Amino acid sequence: MTDDSRAPIELLRSCWQPDDLHSATRLSALVASGQLLRVRRGVYVEAAAWVRSPSWVRAEIALAAMARRLPGALFCR
Repeated sequence: MTDDSRAPIELLRSCWQPDDLHSATRLSALVASGQLLRVRRGVYVEAAAWVRSPSWVRAEIALAAMARRLPGALFCR
C-alpha cells in the first residue's frame, strides 16, 4: 500500500482554449457538479483532493493559488 498523502495536488488555471472559448465556462460547470473547487479567482483544484487534505495542506494550496495569480507576491510568515 502506498501513502499518497504527500502526492502533489494539481492546480488548474482558467485560460483561453484553442477553440477560442475561455476554459472558465467548462471549469464553472465542473465546480457546479462538485468535481472542482474554486480556490481563488481563476484557480481550481479537484474537490476530492481538497476534502481529503488536512488544514495545513489546504493553506499551502491557497498560497500556491495566490502565487499563481500574483507571481510577484511576497509571502511572509
